[in-house]
Amino acid sequence: MTIDRDKIAAEAFFLYAETYLPSEVTRAETLAALQLCADGTSRATPSVATYVFRPSALSAVIGERLHPGSVALESTELYLTNQGFRDHLATDEFRTGLRAMYKGTRRLGARLFWIGARPASDILHNIFRSDPDARPIATVREKLFDADVHAASDNRDVAMVSVLCPVETGKGAVAIDLVDAIAAQLTVISFAAFFHPLAPDLLRLFMVLPINDAQPARMIAEGLAPLGDLVVAPGRMLGTCQTHRDRADLAGTLAAALAATNADWQVMLDGYSGYVSHPLVATDAND
Repeated sequence: MTIDRDKIAAEAFFLYAETYLPSEVTRAETLAALQLCADGTSRATPSVATYVFRPSALSAVIGERLHPGSVALESTELYLTNQGFRDHLATDEFRTGLRAMYKGTRRLGARLFWIGARPASDILHNIFRSDPDARPIATVREKLFDADVHAASDNRDVAMVSVLCPVETGKGAVAIDLVDAIAAQLTVISFAAFFHPLAPDLLRLFMVLPINDAQPARMIAEGLAPLGDLVVAPGRMLGTCQTHRDRADLAGTLAAALAATNADWQVMLDGYSGYVSHPLVATDAND
């Protein structure tokens, strides 16, 4: 495992995308095609630390305004280096998946945002081809990648948390304080929080974090629970957690812990494409 911390600090970025599709059928087709892309990425580019595509509740929160009647798909992709992005585009599996996606589906639209370093110009060209209105996101808090936490964790005991939290008007500052408390309390590999640029009262939070004896599922659930006090109406907070597909025991433990909180949580073992955390994270010396 080769980690160049200076390169990560200079180049790492999250690519966050929302894709709106006409039906559940097209969303399933798109996820299947994206799994091909993920197969190549996981095989060839360990500098792509997180690469996850999943069904999203955004169609109800934002999609009705942009594309009425759509279903939403969202992705979180963490590129530790610019070359990692280039390399994942070059795999045979990615090209096959991309052809399948555009042949078999009809996107209604896509919105792309990035967090962290500004991607290189050729990468931005690829991003803008998918969404001419792509833009950087101003974050509330971020920690793109903690190499030490990743190295110390058992990669099989890692989960990704994604939160949609519509914040009550006037509670933005309280939300930021809660985000700070979460960031201070939990040990995370990656962390990003921002107010959505298309819906300023919508707080988004992403985390990739280990679940272990030092940080059990109960601690994670308790750390996230106060977010439920911010929402406009009870039950409006929507949270998704993803674990590795072979970790049904971990998913069950996490689901039980989260069930006691004031939120609508879904813990996913399947139904998504990609991987939560690359087990062999590295940055090649030639990146």
